[in-house]
Amino acid sequence: VTHQVPGVDGKPVPALDFIATMNTPREQEWNIWYHVLNCGIPVVASGETDFPCMTGERVGIGRVYVKLPDQLDYNDWAEALRRGESYVSNGASHLMNFERLADGSLSVDAAVRIPESAGDAGNPQAAVREVEVELIANGRPIALQKVPADGKLQTLTFSDPKLTQSSWLAVRTFPSAHTNPVWVEIDNKPVRVEESIAWCLASLEQCWKEKQRTYAPAERQQAEADYEHARQTYRRLLDEATH
Repeated sequence: VTHQVPGVDGKPVPALDFIATMNTPREQEWNIWYHVLNCGIPVVASGETDFPCMTGERVGIGRVYVKLPDQLDYNDWAEALRRGESYVSNGASHLMNFERLADGSLSVDAAVRIPESAGDAGNPQAAVREVEVELIANGRPIALQKVPADGKLQTLTFSDPKLTQSSWLAVRTFPSAHTNPVWVEIDNKPVRVEESIAWCLASLEQCWKEKQRTYAPAERQQAEADYEHARQTYRRLLDEATH
């Protein structure tokens, strides 16, 4: 997530297009994603089903829904996903048209249904008749509304959260769906959450400790350089967060 690579026009673009989610426990998936976003790195979430490695049940347990204005075109679909005009879901909950309005409030079209089986995609809310829709700011829930799990589409509006620091905002129904974030800048400052940047730096060191021995001799120098690049990036972000 700290690297860039040459794009199709030769200009630098992020090396990572998206993080794959909806395939493993949400606490781990979304925790990693939240910490990266809290560094101010705008990585979008996509859905995946690692079939038949993680599950042999069926393909399509983890999904991503992308908004397209006109007809279905793969290149347009991929570009809209890259921009984060999408949400991830297990198919039981849908969070469409998430946007920040002119008055600072946030709007989302939500529809939730009861899955056919209580164990559908590991959804512990399958047996309930109401589901909480949470507004998330920098990884923490700051407001919620409840919707009936009847599959009917309704528009929810969250009042202006009156943010005091730059933040990313998203809506989720845990653990079945999550929008990609919108970004709000305060006082021309980027999102920098100190504890999350420190978490990413510590995770990087742990990853290198466990994986350095797995690199082939011919690849080790490049691996060391890549890890050092990430290390220096997180240290710079941490300095920006604390000064």
